[in-house]
Amino acid sequence: MSENNEGNPLDDIPFTPDLIRGVKKDSSESDNYPGNSEQVETEEEFEKVNEVLPVETETINYQELSQDISLLREKLEQFSQDVENNYSHLQGEVSRLSYFMLELQGEKSSVDVDLESLFSRVKSLENSLESLPRKIEERINSTLDSQQEIDEEISQFAESKELSQDISLLREKFEMFSQDVESNYSQLQEKVYRMSSLLEELQEEKFNGDGDLDTLFRRVKSLENSADQLKGKIKNILDSQRKLNESIKKSSVKIEQLQGCIFLISIFLLLIGTSLAIIFSVLKSFVNN
Repeated sequence: MSENNEGNPLDDIPFTPDLIRGVKKDSSESDNYPGNSEQVETEEEFEKVNEVLPVETETINYQELSQDISLLREKLEQFSQDVENNYSHLQGEVSRLSYFMLELQGEKSSVDVDLESLFSRVKSLENSLESLPRKIEERINSTLDSQQEIDEEISQFAESKELSQDISLLREKFEMFSQDVESNYSQLQEKVYRMSSLLEELQEEKFNGDGDLDTLFRRVKSLENSADQLKGKIKNILDSQRKLNESIKKSSVKIEQLQGCIFLISIFLLLIGTSLAIIFSVLKSFVNN
């Protein structure tokens, strides 16, 4: 029996009612259990992680937005450069026309007026004017393509609630600008055809026995004056474009400065619309004269 008692240590524990009560722990003791404490700490950490996640997601969205704005800025700079190149080319064409007109005017002071040479130069002037619709159409198509690319860039971050109103206004300006360009181009094309018809009338005076050279040179002088005015308007447009380009390059595109960038874009569109209106106005007076 002694050997059995040595092998079973439970025999040495007295059986008391306290032993039974100890088996069932009360609620206060269970709260102090180490495993429960670890569980509470884990839940608190999980809540903290949930609080951090939206902030990180918002930061990522702003980073993507900043990249989109940088791409938009590049598109605007390329758009401005294309417009400036097209205006420079148009300015060269106007210079050539002005040169022809000066030569035509010089013929009047010559004793031997070479009508053959005079009207061949009028024909050359007519050909140059006939090429203007194609050049203007290419410039307008390039402008519309750039407008579409910029509009696509804007649509990539148009989901932002804070920017949706400003971006909607900007997109409306793009649409209005596109409609104005198409409408003005139709009017311009008609005016160029009228100018071409006028030059054909001048050329036909060669075959008219009582052709009035004074009338011819007055018309040439009127064309020359209109060309000079157009050159001055184009120079002003190029200066405005250059200033705007410098302003865009100096402005750092940041999220908190996005409103300012949108304002610059609006001014940019306004300048282009005003420039086209000026050119069309000059060409209108060009034809009327």
